[in-house]
Amino acid sequence: MSKSIYSALNKVVKAAERERKRQVREAERERIQIGKENSRLEAARIKSFLLDEKKTHLLLQEQAVDGLNEELQTERDSTANILKTALKECSYVDLELLRKEPVHPPFLDNGLGIATPEIKYFIAPSKPKLKIPPAPTGIFASLKKKKHERVVAETKEKFPGKIKRWEEDVLKEKSEKKKSEVVFEREESLRVKKLQLAKIRYEEECNSREKEIAAENKSLDEFISNLAYGVPEAVQGYAAMVLNNSTYPSNFPIEHECRFDHAESEMELAVQIPPPVEISSIKGYKYKKSSDEITHTELSKKALRDIYQDAIEKTALRVLHEIFQADRGGVIGAVSVKVGAKTENPATGHNEFIPLLGVAVSRDIFIGINMKKAVPKSALKHIGATISKNPYDLIPVITSGVKKY
Repeated sequence: MSKSIYSALNKVVKAAERERKRQVREAERERIQIGKENSRLEAARIKSFLLDEKKTHLLLQEQAVDGLNEELQTERDSTANILKTALKECSYVDLELLRKEPVHPPFLDNGLGIATPEIKYFIAPSKPKLKIPPAPTGIFASLKKKKHERVVAETKEKFPGKIKRWEEDVLKEKSEKKKSEVVFEREESLRVKKLQLAKIRYEEECNSREKEIAAENKSLDEFISNLAYGVPEAVQGYAAMVLNNSTYPSNFPIEHECRFDHAESEMELAVQIPPPVEISSIKGYKYKKSSDEITHTELSKKALRDIYQDAIEKTALRVLHEIFQADRGGVIGAVSVKVGAKTENPATGHNEFIPLLGVAVSRDIFIGINMKKAVPKSALKHIGATISKNPYDLIPVITSGVKKY
């Protein structure tokens, strides 16, 4: 019987052990499966991250290309619109706007306008009075009589001392009052003098400003008068104001020199433009995915020549337009312009001004042209301009014989 029980128990234990091992194997397979799934998910996450990063990088590169092309187009448009921009604006300089009026700051007294406060001093108390206590009354008056007499005697005895102290206080008050009055008068007098000096300085400063402004306005009056009479220095100065106020594109700045011939009523201008080497030759930008770089393409030589010549022609017409438009008094009867670049001359090897366009035209002929509708090249031909055959290669033009007006 015992063997049978032992055998049954042994079977139960073995079965339990097999179940335990099965559960361990099942848990291990589940763990491995979960690990594989986690690895797959992590790999997918990394792949997605890399794809997103690649897309972000691609997007940033494309945005950079768009920005470069937009900036390039803005520069190209601003150069192409050199003349159009000027025709929308008025080049006249109203010299009266340069007239000044003196502006004075408010007078600051820094507290000197406030009277000196009275100096505090000792004030004596009121004169003491002898106050005799009233005699006692009532049924016990006789009992209090001696005490009352003693108090009266003491009061009368002390009163002269109070009078003496009061007299001393009165003398002290008079003394301190006199001292305070002296200090007050001294400080008040000093305040008044400082205030007067401050007002004098303020008036002197105002007078100085007014004289300075008056002198500037007088110079302006002389300038306006000289300009009306065609004094060369005034006409040249006014022309310089006009051209300095004219804003050109940042990628196509100009410099100028002018000289006015009073006898001929002719303004001679030399306008310096950027040399061809400073003109961007980039046609556009693009992004190459294969090499992950931003590259650009170049304009053709013909396109560069056309852009440069177009800018020269429009600059010449713009300068003529601005000078004649600004000269409302009709002092300038004609303008001759040389447009060129200061750079190394291929013919001489020296850094010098190379004229690339020359034109001279009278006021009457030029203002007869509708510049808003005229074609620049045709307008220049109409007024007898001489243009280099190849400005981009710095082939100079002979400007000595351009005066045909």
